Parts: sequence; structure tokens; C-alpha cells
Amino acid sequence: MTVTYRPGSIALLAVPGLALATTDEDMARRVWPRLAAGDAADEALQELTRAGFAATPPFAMVDLTGPRARVLVRGEQLQAEVDTGSTTVRWDGAGVSTWAERTFDRPARIRIAAGATAGDPLPLRAGIVRCGEVVVEPDPAPGAPAAARPAPVVEPDRLITAAPITAAPITAAPIATPPAAAPVTNAPTVGTVITDKPPAAPDLAQTRTDDPDPGFDHLFESTIMRSIEDAAVREIAEDASAHDSMEQGPAPIEPIGPVPTAADPAGPPGDRPGDELGDHDGHTVAAVDLDALREQTPATEPLGAPVPPAPAHQPRLELSTGEVITLDRDVVIGRRPQVDRVQDGPVPAVVTVPSPQQDVSRTHLRVALAGEQVLATDLHSMNGTVLIGADGRTVALDGGAPQPLADGDALDLGDGITVTLRLT
Repeated sequence: MTVTYRPGSIALLAVPGLALATTDEDMARRVWPRLAAGDAADEALQELTRAGFAATPPFAMVDLTGPRARVLVRGEQLQAEVDTGSTTVRWDGAGVSTWAERTFDRPARIRIAAGATAGDPLPLRAGIVRCGEVVVEPDPAPGAPAAARPAPVVEPDRLITAAPITAAPITAAPIATPPAAAPVTNAPTVGTVITDKPPAAPDLAQTRTDDPDPGFDHLFESTIMRSIEDAAVREIAEDASAHDSMEQGPAPIEPIGPVPTAADPAGPPGDRPGDELGDHDGHTVAAVDLDALREQTPATEPLGAPVPPAPAHQPRLELSTGEVITLDRDVVIGRRPQVDRVQDGPVPAVVTVPSPQQDVSRTHLRVALAGEQVLATDLHSMNGTVLIGADGRTVALDGGAPQPLADGDALDLGDGITVTLRLT
């Protein structure tokens, strides 16, 4: 938006999208930090009316931050004039205990008059000045047509003659024929005598280190050199020398004692099934032993599944809009709620409620769970919050003071918005 003013005697505060004129300079100094920090018009109104409507000074506000332009006037010292493009609307706040507010769809010009003026109009982007008149012109709507520009001069097209394109003859590249595969010569079978001997290999005995036990060479990371003769398959001769070599193998490992089993019933040893199994190596558990163990193991009842504890009832908030919110953390409710930075703990849940008449402030109410108690705090809202108890009592909440709630208590925020606490 564009703001221009004529010097005068009232204070004018301007930030992008918002202009506020008031006759109380002390109030202007208190409101300015909130506007400079980016607070919206509702926060500025809360500061203006903090001491009550009786102590609120005359003011006029132009708010262009929303989809519609808002113009508010309090008192008869200030007059508003709005040019809608088709008509001009003028009014002031005389005879109104709060202020007179009207909304417009992108007016062409808004003027606030406050007494005598001096000098020429001066522009103001942001800051505080003394003025006698202020004019606010909203920016054009995003879809507004732009100013017509002169059409560019188009030079006449030059005649371009296309040159004939002669296609070059395409010659197929010769396909290379792969060379014939070399004939495969079958390897000679076992027992075939090869007449042409390959070149003799160097004597391996000169470079080879004999190992006293070649049978374990494969356990080491080295190449084992063996002759073709070692690969021949032979029958083991049944002679005394073969038996002697087999008897010199590693000594058998002494077995661990047999697995203890249940005592056998009385009876002759020859009647036990285990005697039919032959030699026992001490490690194997026979099937008959398992059956005996199962018969002597006392039967146990299956343990029942653990019963999960019954979940505790979580407090919840029931809104008149039909929304139900579980109160597992703080809840901030308003028309456009904002949450300050949280140092410790979870970030409060933000709940937006409709308010066509704007009776509900942007950041109106906080509901918090403090131990086993639920507390409601009015966040210095414009129209306040009324507690309607389950027993029928009615209490107006003090701004900033926590109020304990009981099951069934309802909070009236205005504009038909209520919040009811349910503990069961």
C-alpha cells in the first residue's frame, strides 16, 4: 500500500499493510513496538483497549493485511472517508461505545481526517509522525490488468528461397565375415601314447621344498605341485602294510559321558530297547530316550497371555464445531492463533476456529494440563472468555489468570464457539 500524510497534531503509526492514527501519543509509543515486531491489527487493538473501553483514546485504523480492507474509527475527533470507485462512504465513531468498523473489497482510496493540516503531502513507508490527514491507497489486485504497452514494430518478412537438398548415395558397409573357428582336437584318452612330447619343463626338484607331511598342504596358502601320476585311481591292496598304515592314524577322541536319562523300569537288561541299538558313542540321544524323558516330565499348564493394563482416560476438549482434541499437551485456540517460542517441553497444539463476526481473538485461549488438573487461561482476548460450569455457574475469566476446570465445564469464546472439557 501507499501512505501519504499532511503534518498535523495527532500521532500516525504506519507499517506495511497497516496504518493507525490516535490522539494519545503515549498510547502510540506503547503500540509501536508490537506493530514494528510484525503483530497484526488485533494485537494492536488489544494494547489499545488493555485498560478498558473507558480509557481507550480516539483512534482510526486501516488494515489491509486480510482479503478485505478493514477501517475502524473510534470517537468523533477522527473521520473516515472511503472511495470504493463507484461511491464515497464517510463516517466517524460518534455515539459508539467501542468503535465503528466497516470492510471493503479493495477500495481505491482511504482518507482519515483529524483537524487542521499544514504543508504538502509527504510519503511514509514505516514509522511514527504527527499528521492532520492521512491517505492510504491499496496496491492493485494481483489479477488487475497492467497498463497497455505500445505494440512492437514488426519488420516485414524477407523472402527466403529454399535451396534444393541432394541426397547423397548411401553405400552399405561390407559385413566382416568372422574367421572360421579352429577345429577342436579331443584330448587323448587315458592310456594313449603321445609321440610328440612337449618341451621338457624345468626340473622341479631344484626349486621345490619337500614337506614332511604333504597330505596337509592344502591347509596353507601356497601352490601344491603334484605329478599326473598322483591323480591315478588305484585299488587299495588288502595286505598287512595297509592295515599298519591305517592303524597309525590319529588317536580317537575320548567320548564324553552319555546324556543322563531317566532310570529304566525294573526288568532284565536284555528287555531294554537301548540294548538293540548296539554301541553308543556317548553323544547321540536315541528316540527311545527322548520318549522316556517326555513321559517323566510333569505336564505344565500353558501360561496365559499377559493382560495389558486398561488405558487411562485422557482428557479431551470437545469444540462446538464438532472437533475433538486429546489434551496430551497445551492447546491454544483462536481465530488465527500464534504460539510463542517454547524453550522446554512439547510445542502447544494450535486450533483455529471460525469467527465470522470476529468476536474470537486471533490468539484467544490456552488450555493446559498441569499434573492432574486442567487449567484454562484467557490470553487477554478482546471480548473475553466465559466459564459455564457443569453445575450452571457462570464466571468471566480474568486475562492471563489460569482457571481450574472440572469435568463438563464449558468455555464460551463468543461467536457461538464453545469448548467443553471431558475427563471420562
